[in-house]
Amino acid sequence: FARNKNRSRPTLERGDKILVIRLNRIGDALVTTPLISVLSRYGNFEVSVLEDSKNRFIFENNPSVKKVFI
Repeated sequence: FARNKNRSRPTLERGDKILVIRLNRIGDALVTTPLISVLSRYGNFEVSVLEDSKNRFIFENNPSVKKVFI
């Protein structure tokens, strides 16, 4: 939680790639789904997900997710 105050925050631009890491909790995966949709639809970001094999069904059929890594 310690943050260097002199360091600038990263900026995102339309079309950037984002990797969402959701490994093993199904509730976390379900809560993340609306965020992924918003990033893809309104931010025009290419969203990929790194996940556990138990949750693959949540993201594999999501049109907002470009790639799924297990």
